[in-house]
Amino acid sequence: MTISIFLNGQNCQQVIYNKEDAFEKFVVDNAETIFGTNSIYVDMKHKIENSSLGGTIPDGVLINLADLENPEFYLVEVELQNHDFRSHIYPQIDKFFDFFRTYPKTSIFGLI
Repeated sequence: MTISIFLNGQNCQQVIYNKEDAFEKFVVDNAETIFGTNSIYVDMKHKIENSSLGGTIPDGVLINLADLENPEFYLVEVELQNHDFRSHIYPQIDKFFDFFRTYPKTSIFGLI
């Protein structure tokens, strides 16, 4: 089955990223298109110390303001398809959860 994605009337072409930093740059450069105009994406990769967030750094933070009465907060992790979920991705997510369980009142914005 072939799926085509159209954006602003143009057919999008598939891009295979071999390096994660190139994919991360694409996300930063196209954050408004990817996440929507009612969202704020903050590139975090180079803004906080490695030890501040459980020894791992999220690629970004997304604040969705589509519902101003109930804004949503997301940690964003950009990963290549060839990264194994259990050995590479899950340990990072687990560290994020551990950090927020241990320091529930800590503001991530205070770490920036």
